[in-house]
Amino acid sequence: MCSGNISKSNSERSEALFNFPKMVFRFADLLMDMTTKNATPLQLGILLKLSEQGQQPISSVADQMRVAKPNMTVLIDELCNKGFVSRTPSTKDRRVIMIDLTPEGKKYMEETMVNIEIVLEKVLSALAPDEKTEFLSIYPRLYKLGNKVLDSYPGHERTSCPFHE
Repeated sequence: MCSGNISKSNSERSEALFNFPKMVFRFADLLMDMTTKNATPLQLGILLKLSEQGQQPISSVADQMRVAKPNMTVLIDELCNKGFVSRTPSTKDRRVIMIDLTPEGKKYMEETMVNIEIVLEKVLSALAPDEKTEFLSIYPRLYKLGNKVLDSYPGHERTSCPFHE
């Protein structure tokens, strides 16, 4: 009799684990739809890097995001044309071009982060208070574990994702 319960429990757990990535991808897709009206996901990654780290050499951002330098030039051209990013020569080495967020780029990122918070709050509001507390307490451990697992796969380290910390 116990084997029936264990089997059902394992089946439910397997189904939940199988469906979890689908839900994550759908959630990520929703966030991207809400936040990338004026920028592609890769461009949003560049903007996020600049908002977190400040002015950077183009080559440094390209390396961190694993984007070929010629492709990065095109991405930066598009962000400059949208008014989100500015280019300036480095004061230390005139061969190096620095990129930074413009005031319009900073405003766009602030609005984007607000949109992300709205979606996250909507998701969390569907949880009972104790479930929300439980989720918020376990999430940091899941995040660390997920990154540890992903970092062990070549090409999937955090540096290969435009949204890594």
